[in-house]
Amino acid sequence: MWALVSRSTREGIQIHDIKAGVTSIGRVSSNTIPIPDPLVSRFHCELEVDPETQELSLHDLGSKNGTYVNGKPITTVQVLQADDQIRIGHKVFEIHQRGAKTRFAEEKGRLRTRPLSGELVRQSIDRHTLLLNEISEHLNTVPDLDAAIEQVTTLTKKVLGADRSIVILASGFDQLKKMGIPRTITRPAIEDQLIVHIVGIDEHPKLGKTGLLQGVHSALCVPVPVNQEVAAIFYLDKSTASSPPFTERELELAVGISHQLALAIQRKEMETRLAKKAQYDPLTSLPNQNLFVSFLEKAAGQEKQNPEFGFMVITLDLDDFKLVNDFYGYALGDEVLLLLARRLSEFLPAEASIARMEGDAFAILVPGVKDGEEAARFAHNLHKTITKSIILNDRQINLSAGVGISLSSVGYDKPVDLLRNADTAMYRAKEKGKAQSAVFNENMRERSIARLNLESKLSRAIANDEFRVQYQPIVSLENAAIIGFEALVRWQQAKNFLISASDFIPLAEETHVIYDIDMFVLQTASDQLKEWKNKFQIAVPLWVSVNLSSRHISNRSLIGTLQQIIKETGLEPHSLNLEFTEKTLMEENSETIIVLNKLREMGIQLSIDDFGTGYSSLSYLRHFPVNYIKLDRSFIFEGDWEIANLITDLAHKLDLDVVAEGVENEEQFKRLQELTCDYAQGNYFSSDVDAKQVGLMLKTIQDQSAAN
Repeated sequence: MWALVSRSTREGIQIHDIKAGVTSIGRVSSNTIPIPDPLVSRFHCELEVDPETQELSLHDLGSKNGTYVNGKPITTVQVLQADDQIRIGHKVFEIHQRGAKTRFAEEKGRLRTRPLSGELVRQSIDRHTLLLNEISEHLNTVPDLDAAIEQVTTLTKKVLGADRSIVILASGFDQLKKMGIPRTITRPAIEDQLIVHIVGIDEHPKLGKTGLLQGVHSALCVPVPVNQEVAAIFYLDKSTASSPPFTERELELAVGISHQLALAIQRKEMETRLAKKAQYDPLTSLPNQNLFVSFLEKAAGQEKQNPEFGFMVITLDLDDFKLVNDFYGYALGDEVLLLLARRLSEFLPAEASIARMEGDAFAILVPGVKDGEEAARFAHNLHKTITKSIILNDRQINLSAGVGISLSSVGYDKPVDLLRNADTAMYRAKEKGKAQSAVFNENMRERSIARLNLESKLSRAIANDEFRVQYQPIVSLENAAIIGFEALVRWQQAKNFLISASDFIPLAEETHVIYDIDMFVLQTASDQLKEWKNKFQIAVPLWVSVNLSSRHISNRSLIGTLQQIIKETGLEPHSLNLEFTEKTLMEENSETIIVLNKLREMGIQLSIDDFGTGYSSLSYLRHFPVNYIKLDRSFIFEGDWEIANLITDLAHKLDLDVVAEGVENEEQFKRLQELTCDYAQGNYFSSDVDAKQVGLMLKTIQDQSAAN
């Protein structure tokens, strides 16, 4: 019978009898022999005993970290013999055989002794096995690799009687000469990954005549390979005359220790990589937000010690960078960000720090800047650096950014407050337009506090029933007849005072309250349209148009919501018109197309709002199942009739109707009629009114129709 034996200072001696058949070894409890070790795979390897010949073989099951026999990894099924050592993860086992006659093992060069009883198995675990287990524990329980290595070398010297036991990491190879270790010994280990074992003056087959240092009569030098590169060497020597030279068994032990060292070094490298990943951006290799905050704290500490120190924090966010990704692809977009990161790093003074926060946003810390004028000059040069064209793959990419600046001299409670203040200033710069800067001041702080108060009130507005729906008529330009209404949400915070959507919808979209608002408007407008249709007899089929946030366009739950509304109200699907902005469609993905097609199949009408303000072309409209485009009010207000005419003609060729927004006077009305625009809305016809006033309009239309 075969036995698998291990011993450690924690678990003591463990003996596992290996019976005929298959014994499974792995990390999970369903294995015959479970080993709870992160380096062990779920099902790591198998031991199999042939029931007829009693031959014991080992098969690695494709484990991540490998299975080692006598210090060497196995790649195929390997037949085992007594005294063989198996390493699985951090666990080292020795093979023993009970109740069988021993035989001479020629390939091992030693004689097997008598069969072992359970007690003899315990006694047979020699100091080498104990040492290897002890070393394994030190390397895997001591977090400091240098401290663990020191313990390993101390143990090795004690057990093997070595005068010197040294582990030299690759970073210290240039110090070998100072350590008094001959290059003739270390070079083969480092360059050729050879195990060097020298006794006195020896004729080595590859090294030629090799000598040791004076007084040293036996030396071992074992490479420690990690990922096919020598990460360290393990060197031992003896100089005491009475000490016997290193034996073949001790050489095997040194190789086993080198494998344990390799695992420890590999783990340390992995921990280092993970630590770097936690602090550095993988694309640009710049520090990330976590590390940048530590830079802030360090600068704040310096300023505390020296009030004259002073520094500024800058955050910048590229303008419309998504368009680069949309037009050229994300791969090229990443290359642009990488080149910009390098350019910014070269522009900054040596004492400055830069980090990539996320996406196309960066943060900069510049010491020594204490006033707004100096900050403004710096920002001016920063803009020049950013706007310099990038030539990539024969394409010219032009960038700009909103830049926010926060000076430490304005005061702060915590260093991270400066980063928040710079963000506040950056958003203020974005509001002014592209390639703008802003320096944080107390007014911005007050505005930020007011925004937080507004956000708090907004979150309670739905529950407090503070939203109202107003309606603006949409008329046919052919005869000025009302054919529908656009539903517009207003926020009634006080009696007789309505807040326009433009003052709170952007904030609602940032805080996710937008979903509740949009669903409220959609349900209210649908219920109201049903009431109007039941109450008034109008010749034209009225419809209601509702604006929806981009957050809904790729959410399939919108389909179910609309199906439920149509079922409850009994409205014809074409009575509902959903409006999405041009920007929303530019951000489309596969889910967007699925949702839009499903809505169109249901018979619901779709419109693109604010058309002409983005960067799209009419050609891309072929891909979207829309019915209308709404010509942005800026074309009407500024009198860009040639562009309005071009858009209208092309839209008609694509079989789309055009709704003009913002009609304020009769001249605009007549010009749109000349352009054969289909529909219009604006204060010339009616401002937005409540449902009661719409009822009066519809009653008047009904009465006039009856009179005729």
